[in-house]
Amino acid sequence: MAVPIVFIGAMMFAVAMLFVLTRTGGDATGERVLIEFDSACADAAQPLIAARAEQIGLGDPGWPSSAVLTASLPELTDARSTIPALLARQGLFSLTNEEGTEVLDNTAIEEIAIDLDNAGMPNTLIKLRPHALASIGDSTAEYLTPSIDGEARAANRRTAIQNEGFVTLDSGTGRTADRMRKAADWAIILEHGPLPCPVLAVARPVQIHP
Repeated sequence: MAVPIVFIGAMMFAVAMLFVLTRTGGDATGERVLIEFDSACADAAQPLIAARAEQIGLGDPGWPSSAVLTASLPELTDARSTIPALLARQGLFSLTNEEGTEVLDNTAIEEIAIDLDNAGMPNTLIKLRPHALASIGDSTAEYLTPSIDGEARAANRRTAIQNEGFVTLDSGTGRTADRMRKAADWAIILEHGPLPCPVLAVARPVQIHP
């Protein structure tokens, strides 16, 4: 049986997909941190980063400034490094032909989904806008390669994209939990992006005084 596509816009439990947890929403209750964002576009990037934080489910988020976020992290050992990196990733989508020429970018994205393939492994799907599908129809390329921030994934057959209306980002190989996390990361990045400029993020614990 085909596994139904789960659209990220309808997911109130993205943190469950992101960390492969059996929970259905709510806010994280782990370590309280202050995350500082270093960029030349702090004011413009802040709403997009805030949307990512809400999708992940960070606990009690607050913004002392457009470049500083306070929030509670999920109770995971690597959350202090992985969550800031996810929030700050620029999220530039590109679809290129065999010659390396860009055919589509983020403006082609209509919706983001997470799907399971026939082996039960997760993939991120990018539903394209009608004008983007039309432009692909004008291409003579047999294969088109998707990438995020220059990270190329497996090439998609052009005719398959036209027939299905989706570009597929494969989650690679390795443990199912790692692949699920990667697919969810990409979904959140593409759903709430791209950031208007490169951003660096560093988190440090919030000192709680008695």
